[in-house]
Amino acid sequence: MPDETNLSRRAVLGALGGIGAGAALGGTGTMAYLHDTERTHATVTAGELDIQLDWRTVYNGTEQTKQEDPVDTAEDGTTILTLNDVKPGDWGCIVISIHNDTNPAWIWHRLGIENRDDNGLTEPEEKSGDSTGGDGEGELQNHVQLRAFYDDNFDCEWNEDEECGLTPWRKLTEYIPMETDEGEGATTLTRGLLLDGVRGTTIYTRQKAHDGLPGHNINISPFFPSVEQADRLHEEWYDDAFTDYYDSDLLKKQTGTQYLTYQWRVPKSVGNEIQSDSVDISFTFYAEQARHNGYPKNPWTDELPDFSVDLVPGVDHESDSGDYYQG
Repeated sequence: MPDETNLSRRAVLGALGGIGAGAALGGTGTMAYLHDTERTHATVTAGELDIQLDWRTVYNGTEQTKQEDPVDTAEDGTTILTLNDVKPGDWGCIVISIHNDTNPAWIWHRLGIENRDDNGLTEPEEKSGDSTGGDGEGELQNHVQLRAFYDDNFDCEWNEDEECGLTPWRKLTEYIPMETDEGEGATTLTRGLLLDGVRGTTIYTRQKAHDGLPGHNINISPFFPSVEQADRLHEEWYDDAFTDYYDSDLLKKQTGTQYLTYQWRVPKSVGNEIQSDSVDISFTFYAEQARHNGYPKNPWTDELPDFSVDLVPGVDHESDSGDYYQG
């Protein structure tokens, strides 16, 4: 018959308490093991994407305004030029510098046309056939002609051997009306255009540099912040299969500042129909990260660009997932 020990509940708890105390006392006298402590720490910080602008404006050959240091203009914009006495035969240009000093980015641009006002109806204007005089009834935008290009020399002048037109195919268009009653004019720019991060490279060089790539079109590249980053990301962004087409010199041209110039003119043939008319023009730039984003959509129309874009990290150009757009 097994031995029996009769312990009350209080006695059991007391005994257990005594064991615990004894263990604790024994530990203080025997803790001499070799030991080591290691610790790691991680901090996660979101990246930045912030573009800045500076500009230079010229009217009839005379510089009007100049912003030398890049600044933030905010979404509501900054007025960079006001002209109050434009006449037939006048001309000018607006050069805008785009600075991206944070992360590789796609940059979209859109030309805005607003406040097409008549500001009344003068007698000569009425005799010319104009019968309107109210807000939104002006004709000036139909007679101001524009052409736009990448102005690598920041000189307001088109240099055919070095510069490219600000169009989907990097070709320069002749002067076209800002807007027409038929809804034509600078529609590519008013709908929004994906800008090319490559600088100082003509359309012919771009075609040759990308000969054999999917699409056989002019490929559009993101904007890189620095030459050092372009060197570092050369192998990361463009895999071995494309080494023959993307050389480091081409990638270095994706860094630095991109200059866009709008040349404008009012032909001498324009008559009294523009008297007292006014129009507001805006230049909007939208930046979006390029990493993991090889399929950028127009932020104003939600449409895809009608030409190819270059490969970016995180995009599998061999898959059918739709990450890579081929125009």
